[in-house]
Amino acid sequence: VLNRVGVDVNNDENGNYKYGDDALCYFESFLGQFFGLASISWYACIIVAAFVALNEVHITQSKPLLPYFHVYVWLLSALTTAIGWIMGAWGPSADGTCWIQGSSSPYRLMFFLPLAVYMALALVLLFVVVYKKCYSRHPSPNMMFFNRLLAFVSVLVFFWYP
Repeated sequence: VLNRVGVDVNNDENGNYKYGDDALCYFESFLGQFFGLASISWYACIIVAAFVALNEVHITQSKPLLPYFHVYVWLLSALTTAIGWIMGAWGPSADGTCWIQGSSSPYRLMFFLPLAVYMALALVLLFVVVYKKCYSRHPSPNMMFFNRLLAFVSVLVFFWYP
């Protein structure tokens, strides 16, 4: 089907698709970088909002930050995707999928560096929440909020830890 619409699909001698240097591979690379980075960047925005909520009387105080979160997430995702495209970093990766070519390309830092920063922020949030929940002289009446933050940070760390 893809060949009929003009997409160059890389097939082996048996006619089965294999990852390689074709349009579908580059499309997968673009999508993987853009939406993968956007996904983890939204986690970072939620972490920042949680820090704001921990220090404010009203949890909705972080709502004015929402436009800035959108600009940050979509601009960072678009910028790193464009850099990868301009520098020719997209293509078959070492694990048999399509993302950044090779297994030790420095362009992988465009994903893993923000991920490391977000993980560090999540761990700081985890420690702050545990401290406020367990060791604060003035325990918060909103324990459900703390439990949700603990669950949120645990999911981020568990699923994204390399």
